[in-house]
Amino acid sequence: MNQFYNEQMFSVSSGEDDLLEALVRRGAKVMLQAALETEVTQYLERSRHHRRPREAEFRGYRNGYAKERKLSVGSGTIKVKVPRVSDVPESQAQFESRLVAPYQKRSRTLSEVFPKLFIEGLATRDFEPALRCLMGAEAALSPSTISRLNAGFKAEYEEWTKSSLVNLADSVCVG
Repeated sequence: MNQFYNEQMFSVSSGEDDLLEALVRRGAKVMLQAALETEVTQYLERSRHHRRPREAEFRGYRNGYAKERKLSVGSGTIKVKVPRVSDVPESQAQFESRLVAPYQKRSRTLSEVFPKLFIEGLATRDFEPALRCLMGAEAALSPSTISRLNAGFKAEYEEWTKSSLVNLADSVCVG
């Protein structure tokens, strides 16, 4: 690796509370951004600044990036810029990242933490402080978001309590 890359990748500001967490978040951001670029390269079947061979099918153009957004993952909140592709022929599916879905704000694993906290009995008013500790101060966690998530979990739980357990009888071992 070259010196410039090392300085950019492995230097963290002294203003960070936890240097290890800051370094992990920076590494996650760099790796995710590289994976997003690889997705576009595979979709277009050519790398950045390369022309397609004349006999190859036209697949579209790189068209910059969507607006930078915050994505909460297990190690905190990172900022990502998802690449865009334009002029895609009608005969082909539009580019859509499999890693970061449109409007996605948190990883699936992190989304699974919410119901687990609810099941364990964490009070609604305690969600925000607990999640801020897990996800970092920059996480998109407004009181309305917490209330909406809790309402969704309660509705899902109510639906589950009313569901029939007849289909589970074959898989339950008694004795």
